[in-house]
Amino acid sequence: MNSPRLDWLYSLWHDFNEELFDGLLTPIRILIKKNRTKDGWYEYTTEKRDGHPWEAWYPRRDMLHNATITISDGCFDEGTVEGTLIHEMMHQWQAEIDDDPSHHDAQFRAWARALEAETGFDIE
Repeated sequence: MNSPRLDWLYSLWHDFNEELFDGLLTPIRILIKKNRTKDGWYEYTTEKRDGHPWEAWYPRRDMLHNATITISDGCFDEGTVEGTLIHEMMHQWQAEIDDDPSHHDAQFRAWARALEAETGFDIE
């Protein structure tokens, strides 16, 4: 049985997926952990692709079913859960839909600002 906080996160994830990501994200495992340095993070398996720009590490598409969004328990006290979850869902979009290894580049920050204006949550 999930905790009420975890149930709420899954409900939020579903609502945000429909409202902000056109329902295109794959259902994902969500965790809540204690962390003093990060509000949240998106974890997935990567692979290095030679010959691609910057020879970056790219999402391993066959392993995305093992990806996880983790939210710091401090976000509940700070009232930043919604913005943090949307931020991590943006990373999920990058991995699943865009196949994009970049994280907080100018395009990501512009997208975050647009979603902040749309939702009212602090995302960036």
